[in-house]
Amino acid sequence: MNPVFNVGIAVEHKLNDKLTGYAAVRTDFSNANVEDIRGLSVGYTDLDIYHFTLGGSITVDDTFISVGFEYSHGKRSDFPRIFNFPSGVVGPNDIVASQRGTSEIVYNNFNLFFGVTQRF
Repeated sequence: MNPVFNVGIAVEHKLNDKLTGYAAVRTDFSNANVEDIRGLSVGYTDLDIYHFTLGGSITVDDTFISVGFEYSHGKRSDFPRIFNFPSGVVGPNDIVASQRGTSEIVYNNFNLFFGVTQRF
């Protein structure tokens, strides 16, 4: 694995006695050490991903109810293709390994979260 440096920062702000807001940003950089065998990349997708989170919580008696949203994004424009499909059709005679080229990968992920915490 390759060394990486990931960082994150979060902010919590009490809006009033019952409401609290949250925001966070963090990185998830790839530590992939993709091996190349006869010109083919083997391994997994090595994307650097950025995560953005917004949320809030409300306090009702001794219960905390939290809701939030997270968006994650990663992109790579030079990902090597293992095979090329020049006709746009996937068939056994359409795979051309010698004309692989590169592809663009775009990763987008959306999450909603909900939590309830009860203090005793």
